[in-house]
Amino acid sequence: MKKPVNALLCLCLLVMLSGCDGNEGGSSDVNYQVVWVTDDIDTPTTWTFGNIYVIYTYPFYINDVLTLEPGVIVKFHPDGDYAVLYSGGKIDARGTASRPIVFTSFRDDEHGGDTNGDGPSWAAKGDWMRIDTNGQPGSVFRHCAFYYGGASTYYSTLRLYHAVPESSTPDSVTDCVFAHNRGGTSSGYFYGALDATYAAAGSVITGNRFYDNIFPLSIGPYYSIDDSNMFSDAAGSINNDCNGIFYNANEDFRWDISWSETEVAFAINDNLWITGNTDFTLGSNVVVKFYPSSILNIDSDGSSLVNYTSPSVQFTSYRDDSRKGDTNGDGPSSGTNNDWGGIYLDASSTWYSPPDSNVFYDSH
Repeated sequence: MKKPVNALLCLCLLVMLSGCDGNEGGSSDVNYQVVWVTDDIDTPTTWTFGNIYVIYTYPFYINDVLTLEPGVIVKFHPDGDYAVLYSGGKIDARGTASRPIVFTSFRDDEHGGDTNGDGPSWAAKGDWMRIDTNGQPGSVFRHCAFYYGGASTYYSTLRLYHAVPESSTPDSVTDCVFAHNRGGTSSGYFYGALDATYAAAGSVITGNRFYDNIFPLSIGPYYSIDDSNMFSDAAGSINNDCNGIFYNANEDFRWDISWSETEVAFAINDNLWITGNTDFTLGSNVVVKFYPSSILNIDSDGSSLVNYTSPSVQFTSYRDDSRKGDTNGDGPSSGTNNDWGGIYLDASSTWYSPPDSNVFYDSH
């Protein structure tokens, strides 16, 4: 429900900030002003450095271009915990390495100080919901930090969504941090802190760091994933509860893409078909894990799975912690035979099972 406040309320604060993993937002020498956001964005708008913008309207509609300067902090109040793009809305959030843009909880004293005036307080995963691109193309997030999001049954903190991903303008999420968010599963689907299941074809997701999330990243079939994203904090001591990249196999592959991430495994929740004269290329040292009953089907129409016979590429059970760690978040576990279906070669009507197998715990 919209709040009956028609103006922006401003409050000057002197804040003391503590450090975090690298420079992940905020500056100890800035006297921040707090700007209470009670109206939607209906005209091109720029939010400026030196301000903390508190979202205090639900839902917060972004109907035009919202540009955020480097160093801006955005906090989501419990009564304004959901931002959604609509009717031409776009977010242009280009921070810098020294001044990242922060999206966080109203209770987060570490970034921007004690904004809610309740003394020392600690934010928690799921304090606010998410930012949803909602079919609006071309948003850019560079050197941003996303903390403490993921409330509601969708769990994601940033959702890149397009109804027709193959013909939409790509989004870009680069050099960002996702930490202390939820992510989860609902109705058999994965929702990462960054949910890019329906991100537009050609979207760029590179150089991001994910740690202390439940599920870090969920992806779709419309773009490639390189080896530049990171799945622990800078010290390498804090991972994610379910430490992997999660693919929602509700769409088949119909164009050429590649998966190259080697720090964590890719996890697939259902049958995946490689079809339509496409090439799906797996980089060296990639591990792909499968949930129960899932199969990988290479169609007979000329589509190909490139590099799948390489000994360095491995296909295994979602419970196999010996390969790229604990992907399903159940603590120490190992796979067993028949955990998943296997790899089916449609052209020869055979199951892939080489003598020196790189396939583990399948049914064939």
